Amino acid sequence: MERVRIGITKGKGKLSGEEHYIMAIEKAGGEAVLLPPDSEEELEGIKGLLLAGGGDVDPSFYNERDEGSDNIDRERDEWEIELIEKFGEEGKPILGICRGIQVLNVALGGSLYQDIKGHSCGKELCHLITIKEGSLLYEILGGVEQIEVNSSHHQAIKDLASSLEATAWSEDRYIEAVEGKGEEFLLGVQFHPERLIENEVFLNMFKSFVNACRKEIFTLGTSKRSLEEFTNILKHYEIEEVIDVRRFPTSKLEWFKKENLKRELRERGFSYIWMGEKLGGYRSPNYEAYMSSEEFNEGLRKLIRRALIKKAAIVCAEIVPWRCHRRFISSALADKGWQVRHILEIGKEWKPKSSQELPFEQDT
Repeated sequence: MERVRIGITKGKGKLSGEEHYIMAIEKAGGEAVLLPPDSEEELEGIKGLLLAGGGDVDPSFYNERDEGSDNIDRERDEWEIELIEKFGEEGKPILGICRGIQVLNVALGGSLYQDIKGHSCGKELCHLITIKEGSLLYEILGGVEQIEVNSSHHQAIKDLASSLEATAWSEDRYIEAVEGKGEEFLLGVQFHPERLIENEVFLNMFKSFVNACRKEIFTLGTSKRSLEEFTNILKHYEIEEVIDVRRFPTSKLEWFKKENLKRELRERGFSYIWMGEKLGGYRSPNYEAYMSSEEFNEGLRKLIRRALIKKAAIVCAEIVPWRCHRRFISSALADKGWQVRHILEIGKEWKPKSSQELPFEQDT
């Protein structure tokens, strides 16, 4: 699989812990590209932005005087703020780490505490954070409400930017994670997950980030396939999650009935979620009309959230997409910049020439 290019920000000097950021991105399936100031030519083909750790943001950017900030690199501040604006406008994923969460907040209109105590305890796990249930970070980390993290900072978010939402806090109530309010991947954390990637939980942060940068999703039909054939296809395309959009998730084949499929997939290491209630077929007067409803769009937002976190396949009964409502879901995703790949069998995909190519609808 072609590796997606991820830009890692830095000043003109040495980036502390540079090898950890590069290793984390590469282990997650991406290609790391270092982005010091004045490297605009390197932005070509960059699909996501990692705001790395480092010195303090110049407090003049949030209208304060220096009251404990140090190791300021104003050129880097200006460069990262420019990149945050650019990638935000283009809807490209952004991940901020330590200084990264701070400059993200400042770039979007927030401010910082310039000098706090007790949050620099080295590279090892040393303090507990509480995570908001249902948040992006909560789902990426496997649904945990509390987790122990490392800590190496003396500044923290004070006034939160209005376009961000706080989603994790330290025990003394400093913000430890933020995310955007839209559909795109926008996440900042105050700790250093790049130093913890030997733990699969923290590596998942980078896997999800790289996956979001790839912005690719698959579709697949169950049809009369054997369970072995079905799971072999998932393995071949390295799919991690099945998103079942059958309105009525049953089958003449026992292994494709909802609860059986869920159990069998989980035993084989795949995750499964049913979204047929809001995304299933058999809609009156037709599925295209249903796509304008809030119910459909709510389902689509939920699907996108799942597809940002894990490499996913939209699954329904018809083996061919042109006889199935999943092509309409795919069209809505394509309008939002997603690359949709329709699997017929291993090594064989269907690529529609246009939406007008399919004159009839068969709901499943």
